[in-house]
Amino acid sequence: MTHMSLSKFRNVSCRHFTKLVSLSLVVFIVGVILTQLDISTIFNCSGLALQTIALIIIWMTAAYSIQESTRHWLSTISAFLMTTVALAFLFNSNSLGLSLPIPLATVSAVFISILWSFFLKSRMNS
Repeated sequence: MTHMSLSKFRNVSCRHFTKLVSLSLVVFIVGVILTQLDISTIFNCSGLALQTIALIIIWMTAAYSIQESTRHWLSTISAFLMTTVALAFLFNSNSLGLSLPIPLATVSAVFISILWSFFLKSRMNS
């Protein structure tokens, strides 16, 4: 079943055995590389990726609400807080970030989130 899913995902015909093997080999190599990493690093990377996706969606929702002249404060405040949390995590993380102490990471994240908010507001007004 795996070969059918991969072949449909990459638009590769199942009749070409060499293409199917090369696609499976790439997936196998990625799996071997992932098994050599520490599980906490993989967990942190996936957590950061999910936070980034959530940030993009929340900021897009806020921007759309502002463009449509509807109540945008709930999504804007949520986007600001989520940005602050994600940046603080990244600044404090030992494996992914700068390994800053929590107070410094939090203050830095708030400062950058405020700058980001002003930047976006200036872009929306122009």
